[in-house]
Amino acid sequence: MGGLGFEQDAYSHVTLTQEIIGYRIYLPFFGREYVWLPFYHYLGASLVLVSGKLVFPVYILRLLSAFCSSFVLILVYRWLKQLGVNSLFRVISVLAIGLNAYWLAYSTMSMTDIFTISLLVAWLYLIDKFLKNHENKYLAVASVFVLMSVSTRYEAWLFMAISTVFIFVFSNRSFDLAVRLKKNIVSCLFFAVPSMVFISFWFIYCYLGTGDPLYFTHDPT
Repeated sequence: MGGLGFEQDAYSHVTLTQEIIGYRIYLPFFGREYVWLPFYHYLGASLVLVSGKLVFPVYILRLLSAFCSSFVLILVYRWLKQLGVNSLFRVISVLAIGLNAYWLAYSTMSMTDIFTISLLVAWLYLIDKFLKNHENKYLAVASVFVLMSVSTRYEAWLFMAISTVFIFVFSNRSFDLAVRLKKNIVSCLFFAVPSMVFISFWFIYCYLGTGDPLYFTHDPT
């Protein structure tokens, strides 16, 4: 197979989305229903249904990637501006990302990569806002982005854990250790609990369906 080698995965994402549209359930797909996390496919199916099924899943998922790609570029530019980076370097940074050949390719494919990156950038941006303003509303929104991400790709589980540790260390710098620990633990729970609930659900789902809670670590295909 030529190209960048993602054609088979892209086709599978479209097929899974189509299955959900047709039957409203997560149908068996050669064991991948216990390997591939579900949020991306359900989101794609929902968007197709909202369109009245006028747009095929493959185009919906490609449009989603293109939208998320643009969102990342806009958010990076805005974030760099808030950090005080001058306009020339902001433009150069955005162009360096947006004109990268792989970025352009994935931005037009029915893949989870750009979608997940957009969620990651969004939640990191919101964590930065939280650390500067100490307003829980930023963590609340960040927790939603994290939840969507951890229910889409497994790499997000690691990034969620790293972000939680980062919040624990830096969210409150009070000299009173007891106060600091209490506030930091609360912030971590506020950020991570929704994602931890989903991850626990996924272990249970795999166990009930296959007898192995770690079945997702094996690729049946």
